[in-house]
Amino acid sequence: MAESTTDVVIVGAGPAGMMASMYFAEMGIPFRIIDKRGTRTLNGRADGFHTRTLEIWESFGIADKARKHGVPLGQFSMWNPDPNNEDGGIVRNRDLARGVGQTNVVMEEQAGTNEKPWAIHQGFIEAAMIEATRVRGGARVERGTVPESILLDTDLSAEYPVLVKVRHMLKSEVASPRTGAHSIAEDGSLKPERGFIDAFGGDPHEISSSVGGKEGSVETIRAKYVIGADGAHSWVRRSLGLSMEGETTDAIWGAIDIKPLTNFPDVRKVTNIFSRHGSALLIPRELGLVRVYVQLPDDYILRKGYEPEEGVSDIMSTARKILAPYTMDYKYCDWFTIYAVAQRMCKTYSVSNRIFLAGDAVHTHSPKGGQGQNVSQQDTYNLAFKIAAVLRNQMSPSILSTYQTERLPVAYELIELDQIQGKIMDSRKEPSANDIKLMVDRLLKQNGTGVMYSPNALIAGPEQTNQEAAKKLKLGMRVPNTSVFNQSNGVATNVQSLLESTGSWRILVFAGDVTKAEQLERINNLNEDLDVLIHKYPSASTRQPEKFAEILTFHSANINDVDSKVFHSAFFPHDAVDGYNYDTIFGDFTDLAEECTGGAYRAYDVDLEQGALVLVRPDQVVAWVGYLRDLSVMRDWLATFMISKDVKLNGVLKENGVQDGSQNGLPNDLQHGVHA
Repeated sequence: MAESTTDVVIVGAGPAGMMASMYFAEMGIPFRIIDKRGTRTLNGRADGFHTRTLEIWESFGIADKARKHGVPLGQFSMWNPDPNNEDGGIVRNRDLARGVGQTNVVMEEQAGTNEKPWAIHQGFIEAAMIEATRVRGGARVERGTVPESILLDTDLSAEYPVLVKVRHMLKSEVASPRTGAHSIAEDGSLKPERGFIDAFGGDPHEISSSVGGKEGSVETIRAKYVIGADGAHSWVRRSLGLSMEGETTDAIWGAIDIKPLTNFPDVRKVTNIFSRHGSALLIPRELGLVRVYVQLPDDYILRKGYEPEEGVSDIMSTARKILAPYTMDYKYCDWFTIYAVAQRMCKTYSVSNRIFLAGDAVHTHSPKGGQGQNVSQQDTYNLAFKIAAVLRNQMSPSILSTYQTERLPVAYELIELDQIQGKIMDSRKEPSANDIKLMVDRLLKQNGTGVMYSPNALIAGPEQTNQEAAKKLKLGMRVPNTSVFNQSNGVATNVQSLLESTGSWRILVFAGDVTKAEQLERINNLNEDLDVLIHKYPSASTRQPEKFAEILTFHSANINDVDSKVFHSAFFPHDAVDGYNYDTIFGDFTDLAEECTGGAYRAYDVDLEQGALVLVRPDQVVAWVGYLRDLSVMRDWLATFMISKDVKLNGVLKENGVQDGSQNGLPNDLQHGVHA
């Protein structure tokens, strides 16, 4: 049997697995990614793309893929039963829809974002991340490859303590991709179609079945870490003896992607419909498609293996009843499914901080809120930077426990949101204004911009920080966006665009009014200490190995009243080969009054006189806040989990001397070296 080693094995190449893949490729971390499917997702499935996910994609430079090929979600529309027609019919509720829209605007302002949610099918999403991984030199997805056993060495200090046996399937074993795409012929029969499977045309090898590795061969991969991102029926989770908790409701829903032939006026809006025949939700999609969710009758029996003729007939007949007196038909369908609503979660996200679960492997729910693939990507975005930092000996392995600490509460909120939404949409009753407000508030908060992690090893607590220094840069939250001006060229710049996903921490220095000599002196007096600090710890990325953090300076003056060269080298760095770095200093104002946005000081509520220091993690989350005078406090806090370059390590750090599997919550069969 062949053997190999790698730092990380990722099981599952859906959105969660591909986010980890893309991040490790950026960091130069060796990894393997396997998936039992012979292709990426071809059509349908997840289609909601939320604000925070788009911000993360922007940090990798791929957000334009979603913008170019997806559809921005604009107005909300609400329809209720027609009070003048007891037999059916629906009428628009403009007041309720207007209230939803106003709530949305307020939430966006509070979150500090100009981004809108988008809709785009999962095939595009996976294709974009596959391409981004490839251009970064990352591993290609090994299709048609399944894990057969997983073993965790009881000696957790071993260099490669996780053993995964995988089998590269025979091509004949790989399930044929089935899209369900079809058109309706003149005689009413369904004609199979290829479907919109090409995405943006960048991965032809991903749309026809293949097998990675030698067909039928078995291989043992020795890894330092494993990420199970293999979906709701996760093999990794089951092999670890972990279970999902929750319930499957009695509600049965259908979902279908069609090019609608309809006289319904709000078909290109995000539309909630509550009728006497059940509820429906319409989501406008790319390429003229619309995703239609319909609540099927209470006596509907869920069966496996629907043929298109049967499944689409059930969905469309119900949709027509719900939308009456408006008509709804189609000549082309790209995808459909029928499902029971289930809300389940696993309360254990890792075993011994060596094997991790993410995405649908730890939380499942109804797809109507468009949450799933967004929360899944955000799971592994949180996890990957931590694994990379530990692998590069930048941070103590103990910080890996913060993955569960931070992401488990998000899963609880996700399930709670789905229960609220399900209670309203499955009730077959007209919802009250308060019901809708509650549902929309939760949906907007769950777009990722409102997530706040509690203090932990990587989020400083109140005794170590001074939140008053930057009141709106909340500890544990991602940095909200605002516009500033580049000191060197005057170009308006979004702060988030400076926080690229390169594995680098950022120290944001709010320098105040540096046209005042005494204030400039205060800033430059920090130069040596800051320079020593950013070079004290190793980088998590092979692409920029010299320092673990970069310094971004924001002053409150007009940029035309300041010269970059008045700042010392930590703030305005110079390289013998590349010259000055002109993208490190920013100001709030220029001479053009119409361009004065209020800048960072107003947006983040920073005192113009005292200034502030803010430490931002590689995942754009605020880790520490204080005044300029508090640099030593930040330095001491970093030392609680960072590993200095001058510390010599032999292999992998042992955590608290614990090597016995039972003390790490390890299932007995894995402790004693028995394959799961």
